[in-house]
Amino acid sequence: MTLTPKYLSFDDLLQKRLFEIPSYQRAYSWDTKQRKDLFNDIEKLHGTNDSDNRKSHFMATVVCHNENRNEAFDTELYNVLNIVDGQQRITTLIILLKAVEKKFNKINHGNKYNRSINYIKDLLVKDDNKRLVLIQTNHSSSTILREYLIHGTYPNEIKTHAAKALNSGFKDCESFVNEWCSKYEIIDLLILLRNDLYFILHILEDEATVYTVFEVLNSRGLAVDWLDKCKSMLMGIAFEQSNNNKIIFEDKLHWLREYW
Repeated sequence: MTLTPKYLSFDDLLQKRLFEIPSYQRAYSWDTKQRKDLFNDIEKLHGTNDSDNRKSHFMATVVCHNENRNEAFDTELYNVLNIVDGQQRITTLIILLKAVEKKFNKINHGNKYNRSINYIKDLLVKDDNKRLVLIQTNHSSSTILREYLIHGTYPNEIKTHAAKALNSGFKDCESFVNEWCSKYEIIDLLILLRNDLYFILHILEDEATVYTVFEVLNSRGLAVDWLDKCKSMLMGIAFEQSNNNKIIFEDKLHWLREYW
């Protein structure tokens, strides 16, 4: 098995690609807690950025299976990838992009945000007949996600857990965008989403390997111990504080590493 990882911004991850959730994957299942954790990470990152010093945030590893399928529209060719691992986070961020587009449309006085609106529209739906949507699922909730990304509409009826989770995701993402706009500029949110969130992308070519990787990612390994979580959190705080005095921090960092 050969893996060639790529370290990509969210914007680069989405370019020239279409994503599908295969049938062996679980349906969308994040709840409000997971989404709030993601939103908190985004807002926290915004608080550390300024025009001269932009920081990035590592979101997750994304593993995909490449069946060597491509879809064409006009002169563009899009590589279709099955998401093996990372679909919850990717799906949520794509829903968030749609929520941002909807907000842009509401406040687009004087066509101020036309360029940003067109960017998101072209990213989410590639072709005029709306056949090529950025992310699609093979589950029963497929039309719900598709209709939201194309039209921004909520489902008329909810029959499954996946449909309920998606509907809740639509509302949570739109609420986050509204809260953001009460404190910051919406354009700053789109800039952050495009440029400051990073992923490691692994693409698998061998189908047999896909199922092995899927099983390993979902059924093996121990849960992270609370002490390790605490250590990680404290080290993160230490690095944040390092901007105040880097010389003193280097000595303390050495001590922290030895201590842990």
